[in-house]
Amino acid sequence: MGGGGGDKRGEDRRMTVHRRDGESAEECPPMRSIPGCGCYQCRAVTGDEALAFAHAEAEVAAEYSRALAKYGPFNSTHEGLAVLWEEFEELKAAVFTNAPIEAQREEAKQVAAMALRFMVDCCGGADR
Repeated sequence: MGGGGGDKRGEDRRMTVHRRDGESAEECPPMRSIPGCGCYQCRAVTGDEALAFAHAEAEVAAEYSRALAKYGPFNSTHEGLAVLWEEFEELKAAVFTNAPIEAQREEAKQVAAMALRFMVDCCGGADR
């Protein structure tokens, strides 16, 4: 994330997803296929792109909130672009070095979250 990247070792890597049946959310441990889960690891089992999108959207929203709470809003378009560019370069490096898909997904999530921060912090509300 802008402001020095971040070492993810030791963090809980579980993700909360909404179940297909509309009941309460359940935990999706990495690298296990759970029927009804739409995460990128389980999607091959379920084939449900809408649920996979909802899961990715929830991950990006959580990253957006985490970064906003930690760093505050961007002060300018230049700062926003610099942070977004940094995250893109990290994604590019993960892809070009064939990093594990989980690492690539983590970087893609950060790019998406910073793009949203740029839209909100630098470009204003939906009325513009």
